[in-house]
Amino acid sequence: VYQHWLKADDDGVEEGGGQGERAVKKARVEAASDGHGHHEHSHEGHSHGGEGHQDHGDHVHESRSAVEQTALERETEDSPDQRLADALYRTLISKNIISAADVQRYIDAIDSLGTEMVGPKLVARACSDPAF
Repeated sequence: VYQHWLKADDDGVEEGGGQGERAVKKARVEAASDGHGHHEHSHEGHSHGGEGHQDHGDHVHESRSAVEQTALERETEDSPDQRLADALYRTLISKNIISAADVQRYIDAIDSLGTEMVGPKLVARACSDPAF
């Protein structure tokens, strides 16, 4: 790991995540606002100094702490879509249309897509099996 922002950052995070994790994230964002940022150096034609945000003419780079604070603020509330999905889930479970175990199986199946490496196995078989 060559940059501080690439390192695993799990110090002080409560087991299982939750509000404790959010508080830790918030504390880190606040603490990072005074530190050395990734873009505190110069390039020809523009500077990445520590002045909060940098304007490159066609785009702007906000400071890391500002970007992280914005992300943190956006994840504090469920979106209307998330509230709708939660209500639908509760309704389907309460009416015995689907079980929580069924939903978990579907989630697990979707999460495992791409991890079975079917494509490489298919290519290997095609290369090694003349009858394929």
